[in-house]
Amino acid sequence: MPRLKMLRGPEPGRVIPLDDDVLLIGRGRKNDIIIQDNEVSRTHCRLIRVLEDYEIHDMNSTNGTFVNGQKVTQGGWLLSAHSILELGDSITLEYLASDIATGTLPPLPGSSDEEDEPVYYLVIKQESMLQPEVYLLNRSTLSMGRDIDNDIVLQEPEVSRHHIRMVFTKEGYAIEDLNTMNGTFVNDRRLAQQRLLRLSDMVRVGTRVQMWYTDNPDQLLENLRNGTLTVNEQEGEEADTYKTREEAEHATDERPLVTVEAEYGLEANALVNSVFLAYAPVEWELIVDKLFAYLEDNGILMWTPQDMEADSETWNNAIEQAQLESPCLLAIVSKRSLEVPYVQRAIRHFVTRDKPVVLVQLGRLDRPPIMIEHM
Repeated sequence: MPRLKMLRGPEPGRVIPLDDDVLLIGRGRKNDIIIQDNEVSRTHCRLIRVLEDYEIHDMNSTNGTFVNGQKVTQGGWLLSAHSILELGDSITLEYLASDIATGTLPPLPGSSDEEDEPVYYLVIKQESMLQPEVYLLNRSTLSMGRDIDNDIVLQEPEVSRHHIRMVFTKEGYAIEDLNTMNGTFVNDRRLAQQRLLRLSDMVRVGTRVQMWYTDNPDQLLENLRNGTLTVNEQEGEEADTYKTREEAEHATDERPLVTVEAEYGLEANALVNSVFLAYAPVEWELIVDKLFAYLEDNGILMWTPQDMEADSETWNNAIEQAQLESPCLLAIVSKRSLEVPYVQRAIRHFVTRDKPVVLVQLGRLDRPPIMIEHM
């Protein structure tokens, strides 16, 4: 039987069996699957059985339905194993197909049925979330980041697409920063290499994400509510796996916070005064280069990823930095550009964070996407 698993939302970890031919999902009480969240419309989307799987259709929702980052149109989308569904910007679901839905996640190495077998959790507090979320750690490896293909999705602007990796060992979980722009801090010391987590360690990304490693999430949440939570002090040989924030900023051998190539001039804060110009690459010579030159000639600082290899690591890092630092987005809106994933992500990123967005329509749009039709 196919299932949906909630990765992000009001009930993380909730597994929903899919057993009817047609299932309605929404906030209203008449839906088959009810999700209480302001991003979810009263009747948001519909699942229709197609052989052993399901096809998803958006029901003209306010915030849209997305599969693997792509907007679902009226024609629907046939789901496949591990498809990632997003309802607006706050609900993330994973589709578990028939052939895998009855199974469970891979057991941890060395796990057993013994009652004293340790169980580990992460309690994660994001600035954009009203309440902390609790995640049971029951995989041998897991990833965290802003991209929807991560095991745990952290949708904050300071988080990289793939930010953290955790690996299970005989002593518990070890944590590793994935060479990110803003780094990962454990107990306020920046990670320089993989290290083993200790119970009650606090992991931080920027100023908007905090998480705690624990075997007693209920007690930790109680301490968090009461303001009695303490941070572990670092000891002995572990100090070599960190740098304090002050040490990281002043050390001459510390890698730069921004990992893009220096030839593109993208040091930290390089784009804080630049307008981020997003467009379909095939339209550069048609109009975008002329618009870019006109604005630059009139004293407006502009930035585009035009001189970078599309989808390279450098390109992805630069796009992330532009979303984080640029004060304004100028997007060329056309049939072609709205099929480009980074253009869609940039518009959604700026809109959901109330940052200024200027849209220039190129050609005719039969129906503008929901995320921009009211702008």
